[in-house]
Amino acid sequence: MTEMLQFASTLFMTGLIWLVQRVQYPGFHHVDEASFPTFHEEHSRRISTVVGPAMLIELLAAIYLTYAGTTFPLWIQWICLALTLGTWLSTALLQVPAHRRLAQGKSDPWIDRLIRGNWVRTVLWTIKSLILISTHSG
Repeated sequence: MTEMLQFASTLFMTGLIWLVQRVQYPGFHHVDEASFPTFHEEHSRRISTVVGPAMLIELLAAIYLTYAGTTFPLWIQWICLALTLGTWLSTALLQVPAHRRLAQGKSDPWIDRLIRGNWVRTVLWTIKSLILISTHSG
């Protein structure tokens, strides 16, 4: 059951992060300055209700499986845990500060910084998904 929670939450976050990376964040550039604070506040509030629970489920499942064991080799689970922690670290160190700055008003350099920094999470979730898919299909 916990393996399935990790698998589902990771695949969900991978799909979502690609949508955010390729559609949502670049779209920030096309919101006019006057509307941007309200737009950004709504985006942040709404996306948090989707991302927060999925990231928490993924983290708790990864921690549990690392210490309780899985049906696949433990070293793979340690890699999955490290990748999960990497997404959390990137969120705290790159995305949250960029969003805090954008909450003050539209800034194209900060939008670009947000997009560049988000590649870290995009790559980490994609790698983790590929590992879990190959592990579950083998």
